Amino acid sequence: MALDKYQVFVKAAQNKNLTKTAEELNYTHSAISHIIKNLEAEAGMKLITRNKTGITLTPEGKVLLEEAKHIVKHEQAFSQKASMLRGLEAGTLNIGAFSSVSMQWMPHILYMMKQNYPGVKVVQHHGNYKDVEQLLDADEIDVGFLSECYSGNFHFIPLIQDEYYVILPAGHPLCTYERIPVEALNGETMILMNEGGDSYDTGLILKDITYTVAHWVNEDVVLIPLVEYGLGISVLPKLIMDCVNSHVVKKSFAVPRYRTIGLAVKDPESISPLTRLFISLMKDYVHTHAPETQEIVSNIIKPDS
Repeated sequence: MALDKYQVFVKAAQNKNLTKTAEELNYTHSAISHIIKNLEAEAGMKLITRNKTGITLTPEGKVLLEEAKHIVKHEQAFSQKASMLRGLEAGTLNIGAFSSVSMQWMPHILYMMKQNYPGVKVVQHHGNYKDVEQLLDADEIDVGFLSECYSGNFHFIPLIQDEYYVILPAGHPLCTYERIPVEALNGETMILMNEGGDSYDTGLILKDITYTVAHWVNEDVVLIPLVEYGLGISVLPKLIMDCVNSHVVKKSFAVPRYRTIGLAVKDPESISPLTRLFISLMKDYVHTHAPETQEIVSNIIKPDS
């Protein structure tokens, strides 16, 4: 394919390693090097610099990388549209997701797509909210799951309201509450998920109280055993708590707190047919499989309130 050189350049820039790029694209290392050298000859300048750990982009390479990303993105959209017009859905779809979505929703969606659209390759990129935002900004994913508290300039499609719980070890004094006021968390030792900053959901829930953070973790499921062993308390949404079996105690807030989970795209006017297909499938799945989470009650207070 004539555009392989741009795909190789983009992938090499993402990996910062030619060997890993060769493995992912099913090329030999020498073939990848040859493609990059030909692209440099065509551009009339060096695009990469080799070092002991892999490669880095030259200043000129960083500028031309953005153009290469646009070429690859439009080539993929063209191929997807042509395939769908032939009635043969095909192509590659890159999706960004965080833990609870990856565990609860994506296995079903990926299975359904494999059954109904076997020509489609789905690549899932995992991370926290900030990671997904950065992938969207860099055009490395087509669509990403985010909370409504996202900070980027994206088009957001809300899917569900997901309730937050206070997570406690058995026997903790707060277990005596039927529902816990936010101010009751003052002075507590917390174990928190690193969502990307204080402006995201948990940080906004806790913004007006004083607490100590004993541990920051990068995965929600890692947090739960730490609470179970009495190393602190936490705040987690229903979607992640539904994934695990644990002896922790979960309590609703006195005034329920929610996050709005949705899908985000960088430019709704230029999304690919496959991205539209995925958004449609995701809406149908949430409507069918998560109606109790989807219900929005009148006394909801979102984390930023």
